[in-house]
Amino acid sequence: LGLEFMVSTILRFISKSQHRHLKEIKHILRYIKTTIDFGLFYQHINS
Repeated sequence: LGLEFMVSTILRFISKSQHRHLKEIKHILRYIKTTIDFGLFYQHINS
């Protein structure tokens, strides 16, 4: 799943956070840490 989806899903429950929500947040942070050097590059093409 996309990072944006994961974060938005967790944020919906942040006010009622439980141990499992914190576990998921840690999972997302580990994912970000391991993929920090990945990137998307967009090239503008004149047509």
